[in-house]
Amino acid sequence: MGFFNTFMNNSEKLYLALMEKYELELLENEKTLLMYFRNSINIDITDDYLVEVDEYVKKFSETIIKAEKLKEFIKYNNIEL
Repeated sequence: MGFFNTFMNNSEKLYLALMEKYELELLENEKTLLMYFRNSINIDITDDYLVEVDEYVKKFSETIIKAEKLKEFIKYNNIEL
């Protein structure tokens, strides 16, 4: 958190921190999924492999939903940021 955060209220700081967390989670899961899909040429597709990839898809999707729901919550409750 930098210089400009000095002028932010706590709600704004919390919102931005959560959105930053979600963005990092998305990037991490996206990177992992890209590795699976781009490097899967010589890999046997087993049940364990599918479960593992599916878990990253789930994490990716859940993070998108969390970010969307947070935005809706802020808007619905008229929270000033």
